[in-house]
Amino acid sequence: MGRPVRIAALVPRIAGRVNRLVSDTRYHVNRAYFTARRAAATGEAARILTTLETDGACASTLERLGVGLWRELLAESRTLFAELPPHHPTPADAKSYVIHESPADLLRHPTIVRWGLEEPLLNIVEAYLGLPCAYRGATARRDLADGRIVETRLWHRDDEDRRICKIILYVEDVDENGGGFEYIPRSAMPERFRPFRRVEENEMEANVPRERWARVAGPAGTVIFGDTCAIWHRGSLPVSSDRFTVFFAYNSRQPRHPQYCTSVVPTALKQRLLTEINDRQRITLLAAP
Repeated sequence: MGRPVRIAALVPRIAGRVNRLVSDTRYHVNRAYFTARRAAATGEAARILTTLETDGACASTLERLGVGLWRELLAESRTLFAELPPHHPTPADAKSYVIHESPADLLRHPTIVRWGLEEPLLNIVEAYLGLPCAYRGATARRDLADGRIVETRLWHRDDEDRRICKIILYVEDVDENGGGFEYIPRSAMPERFRPFRRVEENEMEANVPRERWARVAGPAGTVIFGDTCAIWHRGSLPVSSDRFTVFFAYNSRQPRHPQYCTSVVPTALKQRLLTEINDRQRITLLAAP
């Protein structure tokens, strides 16, 4: 009697593995087909793509990219941050180390979300993903210089898809002690290191020497492209000042974990943008549920 019970218990596990195998096979076939059809990147886009593949992240600047209304983007982002409170309204909250924008803030500053749909950016993102992308939107965050090494200030990897791309914009200068984006380049990460949790600094240092960590400092307008599913990363602790950033997030249209890939664009703003953008951009905006 015991054996049929044991076999029955294995059925869901076997079915899950088969489904993952089918999904992974479809993913690789679609990626190969899409990659074969796309035009080769040139200039700054080619440099970003090459560095993303080798290191998992690449820094540039708004000026060097020259994409869309980038000066207006920086001005609008600064205006938005000036409207946010300087302190978190609920200090006891586990995430009170950071202050986020509200949907109403984005409605007042649509230029921020709109910039993430510029086609030169979509070209870079889709060339890296090897698939058509979904745009989840933009998130503005003020990371407080409060001395707390918690949550995303611990080393971690994201897990929403096989590949993703996040674009991080520094809205104000970030010096070496200003909470810059920090990551372990692909080549520096030992293959054996695969914990599915957040990692303290001393554990990471025991596996990867500190001199191999990469921290991005830079003036306002610095832009970082990163695959945060591929690389261990964190927001380093801001000490000299609060850190002001805007994150733009992209994944494939059939992500591994769709529950983590929903749109953060307010419905009213999405409806407004749909009247202002082209067909490719509309599909990309609507692809994130």
